[in-house]
Amino acid sequence: MTSAFEGEIRVASTIVDYLSSGLYENPAACLKELINNAYDADASQVDVFVKPDADRIIIEDDGLGFTAEQFRQHFDRVASSTKRLAADTTPSGRKIIGRIGIGLIAANEICEVLEVHSTQPGSTDLMKVEIDFRVMTLDRAQRLREDSADVTKADYRGTITEIDADAHFTRLYLMGIKGRAAEILAGVKGQVGHDVNRSLYGLSPESVARLLADPDLASWDELDAYSETMLQIAQNVPVRYHDSVVRSKRHSDRLEPFFRRAANLGFRVDYDGVDLRKPVVFSGAPAESLVEVFEHTGDHIDVAGYFYAEHGTLRPKELNGVLVRIREAAVGGWDPGFLGYPRQHNALFQKWVSGEVWVSDGLEDAMNIDRRTLRETHPAFVELQSVVHRQVRKITGRARSELYGQKARVRKARRAEREIEAIRSVVSEAATELRRPQRQQLEERVSQVLDDPDAMDRLGRSYSISSLFRLVVEVASEELEPVVRERFLARLLTRLMDR
Repeated sequence: MTSAFEGEIRVASTIVDYLSSGLYENPAACLKELINNAYDADASQVDVFVKPDADRIIIEDDGLGFTAEQFRQHFDRVASSTKRLAADTTPSGRKIIGRIGIGLIAANEICEVLEVHSTQPGSTDLMKVEIDFRVMTLDRAQRLREDSADVTKADYRGTITEIDADAHFTRLYLMGIKGRAAEILAGVKGQVGHDVNRSLYGLSPESVARLLADPDLASWDELDAYSETMLQIAQNVPVRYHDSVVRSKRHSDRLEPFFRRAANLGFRVDYDGVDLRKPVVFSGAPAESLVEVFEHTGDHIDVAGYFYAEHGTLRPKELNGVLVRIREAAVGGWDPGFLGYPRQHNALFQKWVSGEVWVSDGLEDAMNIDRRTLRETHPAFVELQSVVHRQVRKITGRARSELYGQKARVRKARRAEREIEAIRSVVSEAATELRRPQRQQLEERVSQVLDDPDAMDRLGRSYSISSLFRLVVEVASEELEPVVRERFLARLLTRLMDR
């Protein structure tokens, strides 16, 4: 038996229409919303199919699905999300990410038609709905309904057919992918000088991790646009981390609670055969990197997180900054300004740092509708900003003293070693014309000076020609007769000026 239904998707006012139009800046921002919808439906597995030509995208999950009644209840007039009316968590205990309820209809940003197939556990009803967004080509005035302030976003037609009661899934078919979105998803970069053949398509997680750890990869935008989109999605959805985030076991042990937190969510996304992982891979050697883990319980929010620093500017650059996560989903990308941290404070070392912070629900009210930015005057944001700034000050201070200072000390010691060898060589050459007893006596005196424990520090100092000449004059005055001293100093100065 088959039944049919139809209607139009409306939003409650022109304000909501504005908010749900142009909301997502790129295909990744739209697709991550659809994937997070699957997470909220308690899915454990999501399969995304973009290739071969990106003209049609399929997103399939094994979540709880929804009925025609639930579809109509929400989409006939979108005014607010119904996700959290019954409960704030899913049946498995996940905190629900979505709260506005416009993620599905915002698919009009990248496709003309969205087809939804969904069924629920234990039900024999399979709902199929075709959502036609082409009405969005009309002016807003033409989409405004005369009987209310509602604005039409799309037309839909649906059917309900029978299916095996054991099946439950939701499949989204995004069809008629629009212009630039189709090019991006197909991997067309549209920029001169990029290696469009450098792609993550079809790679194993291990191969993806190796590529992301390549010190020659300065930025994700050096990959093809398809791969860049994949990484932008991965940073925003609640998937697990790579197995090789850091090279140091000590660092890995300290970060383990965050790795375990993501893994325990039991959420997997397969993107054209690639097991999607958070794109966080640091390549710094153990001796040239450090980690700071912290927790904060405050008046408005609770925060847990880490900051990582490695010697030298972080690569790829997208990891430089702090990433805020609320309910396991990211708010935008890594902020290189560290929520307004003064750029002049340890400016060099800010470029060495990456961090992630998980913030309790108190920050949700500070989140703007685009889920990329936060309201800076909200008390929860102000408290988070204070916490982040305190930790950035701490990690950059450690980077200065432990990483930069250590490097400087190593360079100084190596320079001193080279100077010692050079001095010994000069003395050896100068002693060739001396008799054996005199030569031995000179070499013993030189060794006594150079073997002094403080010699390394002293030889690390730099001298100007004038300060060196002054030192030679003092020694010459003590050891040489006036006539010899005069000829010696004149000759020495001539030689120094000739170099």
